[in-house]
Amino acid sequence: MKKKTVLIAALLFLAAASYAGAVPFPAGSLIPMGPGAKYGFEVSPGLIAWTSLHPGTDGGIVLGKNQAPGKIDAENIHGTGNGSLNYMDDAGLHLNDWLIFMYGIPAIQLGGGLPSPVIFSGNNFIFDYRQTVPAGDPSGFGGVPYYLHWEGTLASVPEPYSLVLLGSGLAGILGLARKRR
Repeated sequence: MKKKTVLIAALLFLAAASYAGAVPFPAGSLIPMGPGAKYGFEVSPGLIAWTSLHPGTDGGIVLGKNQAPGKIDAENIHGTGNGSLNYMDDAGLHLNDWLIFMYGIPAIQLGGGLPSPVIFSGNNFIFDYRQTVPAGDPSGFGGVPYYLHWEGTLASVPEPYSLVLLGSGLAGILGLARKRR
């Protein structure tokens, strides 16, 4: 009987470890835009010209989805396109497919670089993204730093450990019920 108990405990531990490393925000997850969202360009060293953002028809960034201007923000500034490569993992938010549309100039392709760490406080979150417009960009903004500050509230923050505890508790109850038979 002890061997069986140890085996079950080991299996539960492995299941918990594998689930804990899973991506908590799969494709299709909404990263909603809150009232503090803004973007800006560095107009001179250390001086950023900020512009407030308001939620578009999608309400924010939908991970793994192409989003035309107007879907992310009501100002029709941000969008995604070339492959829906935006995703979130333990390192932060990866905006690999981030486009800027404004003033009738050609779309500015940003993305890549390091992920933006996401700071959580309960269901509230903040992330700051910084990227430099590639040199020679046809927009005329080549070499200019771009900033995005995003705040919001998630409907719920995934809690993998609580699910593991629930599962192990159910397994224990089932084990006791079987033993009593």
